[in-house]
This record gives sequence, C-alpha cells and structure tokens, in this order.
Amino acid sequence: MEEQKLGLTGAIDGNTAAQMGKILGLSAIVTGAISNFGVRTTGSEYIIVQSKRQEATCTVDVRVVDAETGQILLADSGKGVSKVSSGGMLGLGTKGGYSESIEGDSLRAAVSMLIENITSQINKKPWSTRIAQVANGKIYLSAGSESGLEVGQKLKVFSQGAEIKDPDSGVVLGREEEELGVVQVASHAGEKLSLATVVKGRSPSKGDICRLTD
Repeated sequence: MEEQKLGLTGAIDGNTAAQMGKILGLSAIVTGAISNFGVRTTGSEYIIVQSKRQEATCTVDVRVVDAETGQILLADSGKGVSKVSSGGMLGLGTKGGYSESIEGDSLRAAVSMLIENITSQINKKPWSTRIAQVANGKIYLSAGSESGLEVGQKLKVFSQGAEIKDPDSGVVLGREEEELGVVQVASHAGEKLSLATVVKGRSPSKGDICRLTD
C-alpha cells in the first residue's frame, strides 16, 4: 500500500527516497523527467520548388538519490536534437508531411548524452561502501569480490551526522561527516561482503561510510 501511495503522489524526490528505499530494499533510486520537448517546422514554397525542415529538441533531467539518506548523489541533463528535411520540384521529390520518427530520435539522443554525462561524473567520484555490520569483534563491509575491492586495501571510515538541506527545496545536499579512522580488508566473505579490521582510530558502526585512501 505504501508503494502505491508513493507512486500515486508523483515523482520520488530526495525527501521520499529514503522511505521508498526501506520499502523496496534499494540502495539508490534514479528519478527522471523530460523537462523540455518541442518540434519546429520551417520551410518555403514557390511556384516550382517546395521545401520543409523539421527539428525536434528534447531535454531529459535525471537525479540519482541515495535511498538511505535522501542525498542527491548525481544530477545531470542530456539534450538531443533530430532534424529531417524534405522537398520537391514540379511536384516531384520527397513528401513534406510530418515525420514522427524525429521525436524518438531526439529522445534517444538526449538519453545517450545523459548516459555519457552521468558516466563521466561517476568516474570522477571516489569509490565508497558502507559498514554492513559490526558483531563479535568482526567488521563487515557491504562490498565483496565482485566490487573489485582487494584484500589488503585500506579505507578511511566516516560517520555521518546531521543532514544539510537546501533551504528552499528541502532537498538533502549532504551530511556532516567525522573521520573515525582506517580499516583494512582482511578477506572476502562472498561476492557482496568482506571482512575488515581496524588499523587506525576507533571501531566503526553499522552504516558508516568507507572510502578508499589516496
């Protein structure tokens, strides 16, 4: 029922992402919208020559939201343009009707640009994971062998404090952080789980963020 309620009330934003994440067990939610779309037609018609040009433009906006905290991890836009021309002379040539294909072409171009932009942003961000659990003196990281995390690698650990929100929209921009120390990957406990030990500072808690050291 809660899933249906969120779906009916509109798009998921930073304020509802954490709630949706708990319901569906997600780590991140991608929201998007077409913020601009239009088709412009120009042309000329003379006694023996006719021409028509159509141009479709489309802009797609996307946000990647942390489903646990509601923080916006990534935000970007992609713009696509598609053009088609037609014309004829003395009644011969291509027919100058409306071309529906340019709408889809402009949308695909916008999505393609958006993927390139998001990929570029992701590659610039430092890799991170979270403390999945601390129990019986063992520290479990929510990243295993499939993540590329190697045994022996060290990660800085940060605890998260109060949310920092945009005063106008209320969107979570980030959180206060405190560096706790450094842990080292001791072994993999599967594709999605690793064991770590503290090599500096104090013991972390469940949910703390770990980032690779420089």
